[in-house]
Amino acid sequence: MNAEKTMETEEFKRCAAFHGHVCPGLSIGFRAAKAGMRYLQAMRAEDEELVAVVETDACSADAVQVLTGCTFGKGNFIYKDYGKMVGEGRRKGSAAFPGSAFQAQLRYPGNAREGTRRRTGGEAGTSRRGSD
Repeated sequence: MNAEKTMETEEFKRCAAFHGHVCPGLSIGFRAAKAGMRYLQAMRAEDEELVAVVETDACSADAVQVLTGCTFGKGNFIYKDYGKMVGEGRRKGSAAFPGSAFQAQLRYPGNAREGTRRRTGGEAGTSRRGSD
């Protein structure tokens, strides 16, 4: 989907209304949140079944809140002040489904380890990098 069509969607319009204006950071957060939700096969959180972690308090975090349904008030929107453009999403596990996690990082071209990582089962050392 191109930028023009993306900006015409109701989801993007909700993000822009919440944030107050359209900007590159909002677009980045929108795309990262959409990719994460698709990767986790998750729907917008009605309660606390989804957890979002952001490492920036910039514009992109607003789109993550709107699309994921994660908020500070519910305790499932976590901010780690590292000043990086990184977001994570986690779907809480159950007996039938152990849970999974998604991390999206914005990197400048040429940096090592570009891309996304997916973790499953909540165990340390089970990271698997996605395609770059």
